[in-house]
Amino acid sequence: IDRIAVLSDLHAYREPLDTFDALRAAWPGRTQLVVNGDLVMGGLDPAECVDWVRRHAAGAATCGNHDLGALKGAGEAEPPYTEGGAWQRLSPEQRRFLAELPEQLLVRWRGHTIRFVHGHMAPDGASSSWRSTAQELFERFASPQATLTCLGHTHDPFVIERNALRVANSGSCAYAILRWRDKAGVLHTRSAS
Repeated sequence: IDRIAVLSDLHAYREPLDTFDALRAAWPGRTQLVVNGDLVMGGLDPAECVDWVRRHAAGAATCGNHDLGALKGAGEAEPPYTEGGAWQRLSPEQRRFLAELPEQLLVRWRGHTIRFVHGHMAPDGASSSWRSTAQELFERFASPQATLTCLGHTHDPFVIERNALRVANSGSCAYAILRWRDKAGVLHTRSAS
């Protein structure tokens, strides 16, 4: 394997995957793809996204919070961009694939241990917010047992290295979350750098 490519937070958007396929086809050598959670919820193509991951990253994908939410089932005729709507559009085989995704994936490559976790749950089992800052995520997920810990969940790409600990977030291949308002109406902005 010449490189590891990490995609996270597909959110049922097929179009970015088509673009990624075109880019990857031009890369020399062999690429191992890892998909780091949230295959469904948001876009209109949950079944197509799950099948894409099954074809390109079977055995190299983790479960995200929206994947877990979709597995809870659905009410009647929910839209495809919801967790319940994703569940309705997935075949039993696709649901089984989602259900079998691990929460953590450890990869040994070129003498390094790379840990992949979506980032919605901290190592102590506590929920981790998508609004967490890069610094908060570093504090929560950095591990001396891994050369690098790779996250998704926040849609905010970053790399932090401190005291020989490394945490990176691949961001989202579907959409960035750069601003949001909290319940009090305060606007929060992430760095677009």
